[in-house]
Amino acid sequence: HSPCICLPACVFQAAIVSGKMWLWVVASLALGRAALCQGTASSSTTFYPYTQSQIQSIAIPASGTSGIASPYPSTITFPADTGVVLAVNVTLYGFFHTAAYDVSIALQAPGGAYICVFDTSEYVADDVLLGTYTFTSQSTTIYTPGGSPGVYQFPSSCSHYSGQTSTPVDTSTGLSSILSNTGAGDWRLYVYDQDRNDLGIIGGWSLTLGVPSPPATSTVIVTQTQIRRISIPGSGSSGRASPYPSSVVFPANTGNVLGLSVVLGSFSHSAATDVTINLRSPGGQNLCVFDVGGSSTTGLQSGAYAMSSTRTNAYNLGNSPGAFALPATCTRYASGGSNATTITTSAGLQALESSDGSGRWNLYARDTASYDSGSLGSWELLLLVSRTTTMPSTTTTAAATTTSSVPACTSDPCQNGATCTDQLDGFACGCAAGFSGVQCEININECAS
Repeated sequence: HSPCICLPACVFQAAIVSGKMWLWVVASLALGRAALCQGTASSSTTFYPYTQSQIQSIAIPASGTSGIASPYPSTITFPADTGVVLAVNVTLYGFFHTAAYDVSIALQAPGGAYICVFDTSEYVADDVLLGTYTFTSQSTTIYTPGGSPGVYQFPSSCSHYSGQTSTPVDTSTGLSSILSNTGAGDWRLYVYDQDRNDLGIIGGWSLTLGVPSPPATSTVIVTQTQIRRISIPGSGSSGRASPYPSSVVFPANTGNVLGLSVVLGSFSHSAATDVTINLRSPGGQNLCVFDVGGSSTTGLQSGAYAMSSTRTNAYNLGNSPGAFALPATCTRYASGGSNATTITTSAGLQALESSDGSGRWNLYARDTASYDSGSLGSWELLLLVSRTTTMPSTTTTAAATTTSSVPACTSDPCQNGATCTDQLDGFACGCAAGFSGVQCEININECAS
């Protein structure tokens, strides 16, 4: 759900892919720009966005409060027929950290070259605000600590990166090595926390390459966010949360679900063993999101928790906020309030495989014991889906850059009953009451909707 950014015509193009706006860029290096925009040859160069994604959430750091993240690195693999790279975009979903200065992120291409993805030299205490961040070589916006989720340029260097490589990462040098070389192979994301006392997560990430030939399919991450606070319980000191359930809605043709992560923001409770949370899909499959079991007065530390279908490390009582596996079971209740039914996550995931993610997803939270309480500030559902690549190509010639003239609103990108207006550089959504966001994807007031 990244917003569009306005850039020179030879540098930036946008395409509508299955109802979503995808962004890609032509690198700004002199060599790349001359070859694609200012050359004298009569031949043209056509490129297409090719996306692969990793839904396994990342804990920053792996343990303690400084050092390497987990996994380290996080890897995305492009197949042998990917082609040469003409553009690079990195999107981080559900990215949060309590001290932006601590975090340094570098991307290593299959050939070994590095690009700096995230690094700030400002020593301030501002958070990385929870949300989706896209980094490109062509945005003119520089990220500063405390900045809102959005589209930003790659930092020129990772000056304090001390993880995989012992020398500072220089982005322009890395791009010059990556562009016009094959994109096939493993792309590795190295995330490092270089200072103590703070924690963070990345719910999942995508890498989009501009390539000469359209890929048959892409794996992409689609997200929906609910920012209405959940009280656990809704009243008293035990029972259902409020709201119950809390919901997000994915539009038609979302795609076949391959995996998922649930990001729980500002999640806290004075007794972690009291809380049980499960997620119900549009098709009725149930997944356990949080359930410790047992009985203890140990509290749940306030922070962001990423619960992923592809991680293996379980949350244990007393753990700090971070990235964990979805629990194997919720033993104390099923969606709708029955205390007798056990939810088995593996069965739910198996039933979900290859089913379309479109529709309403419900999050049910309950406090199962007396005397304690807590809350969930927001939650975001990340779905890894497979999509057939059907988009207009972008052709660059010596004289001009053109795209096919399909109106943006034709693909119905606005969600939840919003109105769509075509614009020169994309579309604008007029949201119905109770919704916000670029595509009206954020449900801010269920009662108003």
